[in-house]
Amino acid sequence: GASHVLGSGVYLGACVDAEEDGQPTGAADGDDVSAGSPTYGVCAAYDDEDGVTFLTPLLVGSTADIQVVANASCTLSAWIDFNADGDWADAGEDLFPGGQPLVSGANGLSFAVPVGVEEGSTHARFRCTTDGAVSFTGEASDGEIEDYVVRVGPPLDFGDAPDPTYPTLATNSGASHVLGSDVYLGTCVDAEPDGQPTEDADGDDIDSTPTTYGTCAGSTDEDGVVFLTPLTVGTTADIEVVASAACTLTAWIDFNYDGDWLDDGEALFPGGQPLVAGTNVLSFTVPMVRPGSTYARFRCTTDGAVGPTDRASDGEVEDYNVAILGYAIDLPLVLRE
Repeated sequence: GASHVLGSGVYLGACVDAEEDGQPTGAADGDDVSAGSPTYGVCAAYDDEDGVTFLTPLLVGSTADIQVVANASCTLSAWIDFNADGDWADAGEDLFPGGQPLVSGANGLSFAVPVGVEEGSTHARFRCTTDGAVSFTGEASDGEIEDYVVRVGPPLDFGDAPDPTYPTLATNSGASHVLGSDVYLGTCVDAEPDGQPTEDADGDDIDSTPTTYGTCAGSTDEDGVVFLTPLTVGTTADIEVVASAACTLTAWIDFNYDGDWLDDGEALFPGGQPLVAGTNVLSFTVPMVRPGSTYARFRCTTDGAVGPTDRASDGEVEDYNVAILGYAIDLPLVLRE
């Protein structure tokens, strides 16, 4: 694996930290979530993979723009596994053949996304060193390496309910929405390379990406649905749904806790619920089910009513971890002398 000797003050972004070995994860974030030592520069939390920002989507056959921040002058070598075969050795995967000189500070760069590649998530590697152009493996005498998961294709919004219990990842036909039309829920939406499943259905909230539409409060873009009343069995629940533009809302709650939204009564608005731009107050019935913790999915798009999986041409998907409460019992007061 690629490695860089630290201590020279040559690195990407605001900082770099040391590890005893590579930190492989499927999301290419092992170096971000681990606290390495020693550290050079000033890291935000543990995140030292902060040198590269994708400014435009990686659209097939187009030119993509990135910003690369270097702490000192160095030569950048970079690769994207466009054919997703697990290496960076194929033709067209070397973004800057012969190396790209960087100056200290922000560097705006462009590269071609080849024609004929398929849409989907893949991995990118960026290395900067004063050794000049290097390969994607081996040791460099200084500098830093940063790996990223990237998505080839239009920017998409995905859900974050736990997968594979619920279909959230692209490989499981998880719900996704093509972004860029300014149709979304709440005040903003941001793009992800794939679903962000977490137990609390907050992976999209804690994951911040530069491809954002609207204005997000921090990294939270799942802000379109507010539960106004508790979800108590056998009662009517009220929610407030904010839409940036007119769209059709489809929504589900997994009332029987079986890991899907396909059972009778789980579609909250069968046939879709038209929304106007702004605030919409809606109601639905909570069936007679056992209390517990479960998951809801809300999707809004101009495509009309959609299912809980697959891609929509615009809009947003928001997943929530919700609690179903038991009966509200009113007992008479008995007075005794």
